[in-house]
Amino acid sequence: MKLLHTALAGSNPVLKSLALEMFQILISQLAQYRLDFSDLGLEVTNICELMEDNISTEPLVASYASGVIYEIMEKCGGANADFIVKRYSDVNKLSLIQQLLDINKPKDDIKKVDGTNFGCPNRGFYDYPLLVLERLYTKHISESTRSSSKTEFSTSLDKINIADTVVSFILNLSNRTDVSPRGIIPLLGFIHQCIHKDIKNVLQKIFKNCIKVLCALIREDQFLSIQEWPELCGGGPNAVNLIASQILRTFNLPFTKQNIDRDLEKISQELAKSDIIYLSLTVLKYVNPEYINIGMSLLWKLIFNSEESKTFAKQFVSGGGLNAILKYKILDPDNSEVLLVDTLSLISQLARLSKEFYEPIHQAGMYEELKVLIEHKDPGVRAKVCNLIGNLCRHTGFFYEKLLKSGLIEAAIDRCTDSDPNTRKFACFAVGNAGFHNENLYESLKPCVPLLVTLLQDDEEKTRANAAGALGNFVRNSNTLCKDLITHGALTQLLEVVKNDKGPSQSPRRIALFSIGNLCVYQECKEEFENMEIRKVIEPFRKSDSKSSSDPQVVKYATRIIHKLDDKSQR
Repeated sequence: MKLLHTALAGSNPVLKSLALEMFQILISQLAQYRLDFSDLGLEVTNICELMEDNISTEPLVASYASGVIYEIMEKCGGANADFIVKRYSDVNKLSLIQQLLDINKPKDDIKKVDGTNFGCPNRGFYDYPLLVLERLYTKHISESTRSSSKTEFSTSLDKINIADTVVSFILNLSNRTDVSPRGIIPLLGFIHQCIHKDIKNVLQKIFKNCIKVLCALIREDQFLSIQEWPELCGGGPNAVNLIASQILRTFNLPFTKQNIDRDLEKISQELAKSDIIYLSLTVLKYVNPEYINIGMSLLWKLIFNSEESKTFAKQFVSGGGLNAILKYKILDPDNSEVLLVDTLSLISQLARLSKEFYEPIHQAGMYEELKVLIEHKDPGVRAKVCNLIGNLCRHTGFFYEKLLKSGLIEAAIDRCTDSDPNTRKFACFAVGNAGFHNENLYESLKPCVPLLVTLLQDDEEKTRANAAGALGNFVRNSNTLCKDLITHGALTQLLEVVKNDKGPSQSPRRIALFSIGNLCVYQECKEEFENMEIRKVIEPFRKSDSKSSSDPQVVKYATRIIHKLDDKSQR
């Protein structure tokens, strides 16, 4: 121990660095055996000053001193860690760490201390400064959760304009940069935290300048290189997992921020130029299952929220995204509800965007998985499957027979009585679209009629509207279900919606009027409505200046009903 302290007090920077490296190892060993840090005879203040005083003169010493600082925060905790956190909350002290990360400043070769390690260095010059910066911010985030005010550290990050430092570091990364995966991982973590906590300009500058470089880090050749890098030196499969997950987490963040619509479109365009869809699908091949949800979350956000959504959707399908969902068992019911909902949302958006995706979705063969998930214990999952079925029936009747054969039409009908209001709403949407394009499923949809009549009185406004629309679709193509609608009181209840729906919007009334107009095509329904004195109910809604309605569509659909009632042609 005396020898190490002698080297630390000497003037040889290599010996000082070697001593500091030994102290890093000893601190780790002390923590492992729960021994006291004071046994090393080190003063935390002296280590901090050693780093600060040598940043310009002996940067190698400063780098290794930052390693000791990191180990103290990570392994010792307590008063020593609190002292470090407090010290580097000061803007002047924090700016010294910033200087250590200036990639354009001259620095010593770390191989003087660690050797070449047969071409695979144990660490890079910038690894420990990056670890210190990330750990400081993690400690402050923990502190800020106990206080609503902005921490001193966050304020200092703003003042030193950390965004420019990080951007410069990323843009100057190359195979010659003295940083290993052990340093890249905390760098990416720090960027994610800064954006998440809205540190000044970090989101704008990272996404304006660094998307291409960050995307390069998740290319397949890069993953293979990191996997081959020894785990003892910070590489291997775990490093791939952490790098990939941090980058995809960061790419997810703009879609969670408010009031950045203009920035979001630019970001989406830059991500599109960098082949983000193909890269995200590549990530799925290399990460552990627990990280897959991050990639799927980004994929559905890109396909759902962007003006580039159609382009992203085509890339996802052509890149084998639908097959990847099955290959990696992403729709396994034992997966997290978040992963299942994101994945179902993605497939649903594909179906919603265009009928050109119908055939690829069919070829992927997900029917059995969907049949299980529509009965999932989580209501959010059940609702998303119903929404997907509705979108599979949105553009054409392509899926009608396929959904019937797989049992999904029957399952959607069952979900009309679900205990979850959101699931009932989307179940109405699904069965309604299943009757829109042709009459092929009318007989199979017959059991749904009394359920939809009941749902015209549901507490959820959108559910009442969807139920009214579904009943109208059930007579859109033929009179096959007219008798069933009459028998189960659909005509009476639709008229009740027109008269007394509680709103707050006009949507249920508007759709009920349109569906009544569909029913009035058929003589048997006309006669039933006339017996109910429908004209007395409808007439007030034909006047846009009346108390009954100022909604132009309500007026239009009410007038349509009267015209159909007066039409003498019969069907």
